[in-house]
Amino acid sequence: MEARRAELRELGERRERMMDELRELRAGGKEAEATELKQEIVRLEREIAQRERSPGPGVRPRRERMERPLPEGNEPERRRQHLREAVEQLHAAGLPDIAEKVAQAGQERLREQMRPPPGVPPEAVERLHAQINELRVMVGQLQAQVEKLSHETK
Repeated sequence: MEARRAELRELGERRERMMDELRELRAGGKEAEATELKQEIVRLEREIAQRERSPGPGVRPRRERMERPLPEGNEPERRRQHLREAVEQLHAAGLPDIAEKVAQAGQERLREQMRPPPGVPPEAVERLHAQINELRVMVGQLQAQVEKLSHETK
């Protein structure tokens, strides 16, 4: 794991050196060489993003997201999923700063959409959230029991 981090750190440092060289080439008016170097930087950034996404040796890969569609009428969860995917894609593209800004802006927007309409008491909303969380726990327990039973019947 440490070797992988060191390798990623080395690739990042190489990218920084290349960016410095790119600035020097552009400052010197060497646009053709700068364009060629920029293409190399883009290839290196893709390689870094791919290595960041792929698990190292002996590491279990992340669970793939479920490909089943979300239930109808679950728009807030669908939006959260799209936001998560967008942030992952931005990180994979080597744009962590933009990914963070998108994540923050998206979360704020989702919070605004989740605010109760005027006239709805905050206590009612809190009760609903608590009930939803209880249901999530129950569903998780049921899923675990179903999985356990399915393994026992095999």
